[in-house]
Amino acid sequence: MPKRPVACRSLVAGAVLLAAFLWFAPQPGLAQTKKTANKSKTPVAKSTPRAVKYDSQRPGTHQRGPVYIIGPGDKLEIVVWREQELTRRGVLVRPDGRISMPLTDDILAAGLTPMQLKYRITKVLSHYIEAPQVYVILDKPVHFSFSVLGNVVRPGTLMMSEPTDVLQALAMVGGFNEWADKDDVVIMRGIGPNRKIMPFDYEEVIEGEKPEQNIILKPGDIIIVP
Repeated sequence: MPKRPVACRSLVAGAVLLAAFLWFAPQPGLAQTKKTANKSKTPVAKSTPRAVKYDSQRPGTHQRGPVYIIGPGDKLEIVVWREQELTRRGVLVRPDGRISMPLTDDILAAGLTPMQLKYRITKVLSHYIEAPQVYVILDKPVHFSFSVLGNVVRPGTLMMSEPTDVLQALAMVGGFNEWADKDDVVIMRGIGPNRKIMPFDYEEVIEGEKPEQNIILKPGDIIIVP
């Protein structure tokens, strides 16, 4: 059989190589399409609102946890740093809710926290001295007091250092004595025509029938056990 010419065989081999190169070579259009598709699938970070931080030391902002509210009858210690003549101990909150200090005249203290009162005094003193440093310390709290009278073991007036309900108050005075009428206990709140009288039936409260009667006491409340 006659042999093919060398030039013909070379041409055939070159054609095979070119076809293989074109088959396996990357296609620019397809690569770009895949790149664009992958880029579109990249997750976009969502903007998260920044948490609001409250300054619990400034008046008018949210307070973290229970805070003491100054009331009439409380005694305060007010320290003005490096101003000894302005520092006062035993400052009485009058029945009208105000206190008296040098340079400040009368300042309303009732209804404020010690920190809020600090900023109020600082603002007034800043008109007279430069950058006053004021500290308000609760010297003798008497505003958060309540009374338990009648047929209990130790009747009297007590202080509330934390929220206190009627059952807790009765426990603080030692409970009922042997003559107590447990079903006709009353809580008196307020004075004058605005006074409220709220019933408290001990048996029904502890049996879970009237849990709403076990109220949280407010300053000045009087529990009477007949």
